[in-house]
Amino acid sequence: MKLLEWLATFDVPYDEKVVFRDPDGQQHQGPNKVRTQLKRWDAALKSRYTYERLHVFETLARVGKVKIEDGAIRRIYLRERGIRRRLRLEFAYEGSAFLGFQRQRNGRTVQGVLEESFSAFYQTAVHVFGAGRTDKGVHAILQTAHLDVPDVDIEMERILYAVDRMLPKDIQLKRVLPAPDVFHARYDAARKIYRYTLMHVEDPFYAHQAHFYPRVDHDRLQAIVDVLKGTHDFTGLAKHTPGANPLRTLEDIRVVAEGERTHIDIIGDGFLRHMVRIIVGNALKSIEKNTNLLEDALKNPQSNTIMHMAPPEGLYLKRVEYK
Repeated sequence: MKLLEWLATFDVPYDEKVVFRDPDGQQHQGPNKVRTQLKRWDAALKSRYTYERLHVFETLARVGKVKIEDGAIRRIYLRERGIRRRLRLEFAYEGSAFLGFQRQRNGRTVQGVLEESFSAFYQTAVHVFGAGRTDKGVHAILQTAHLDVPDVDIEMERILYAVDRMLPKDIQLKRVLPAPDVFHARYDAARKIYRYTLMHVEDPFYAHQAHFYPRVDHDRLQAIVDVLKGTHDFTGLAKHTPGANPLRTLEDIRVVAEGERTHIDIIGDGFLRHMVRIIVGNALKSIEKNTNLLEDALKNPQSNTIMHMAPPEGLYLKRVEYK
C-alpha cells in the first residue's frame, strides 16, 4: 500500500487549514496544496501503526505522522529517516533550585542538567525537548520530554537506572520509553494539567512547595474560576508573547480541598506564558475584592491583570497527556 492509498482509508476529509510539512521543511496549507505536494512524496509503506493519538507511517527512506482531530485530517508531517533513535522521558523535579526548565548560559536548569547526564551516559552531545517550559521555582509532578540518542542496543531499564543515578536528588527519572522518530513532546501533546497549591498554615517545610494563603471559601473560588471553562481569548490573563495565539481551551478547573491545603487543577489544550499563575492570582484577588477579575479579563482582554500574578512556588506541572 502506498501513502496516498493509506490516507484514503481513514475516510475523513482534510481540514480546511490542514498543514503538510515535507522532508525539505516546507509547510503547505489547505487541502488542494497538501494533496498536490503529497503526490511528490507518495511511496510504498513499510509499516504503519498508532502511537498515542498519532498515526505513524514509514517508507523505505522516510517516516511520518498524521494527526486526525474532530473527524478531519489536521496535520501531516514527513521527514527523512535519521541515524539516531528517539526516546521519550517522563520525570519529576522540585524546581526551587532551578532557574526554570529551559537551558540558559549561566544558571542551573532542568533541561541543562538532563542534557549533561544523558550526554555523559552516551558519551556524545544530546538535546532534550520538553513538553513545557516551567519558570524559575516551578515544579513538575510528571513532565515529558524527548531526545535523540545514538542507535545502540541498550535496554530501557538500564538507561533509566544509570541516568537516574547520575541525576541530582531534585530530579527523578520515572520512565524511559522508545518513541517514533516523529514524536514531539511539545507539539504532540493533547492537553496539560497544572496544579496550584495553597497552604493555609505557615509551615517552613512547604515554604518552596506551596503559596501560603489564609483559608478560602472553596465554593466561592470554584464559582470564580468556572467562567474560564471553554475556549476564550486569554490575552488579559497571560504575559504578552509576540506571535502566540491567545485562544486557548480550558476543559476543566477544579478546586480540591485537602486538609490544610487547597489545590486548583487546571486542564487545557495549551497555556500562555504565566497564564496559570495570573489566573490564580486574580482569582484570589477577586475573593478579596468581592468581584470577578477573571470575567472582567475575558470581556476586556487588554486589562492589566499581571499585577496579581501568584508566586511560582505553588505551581506544578501535574502531567502531560497525548491521547
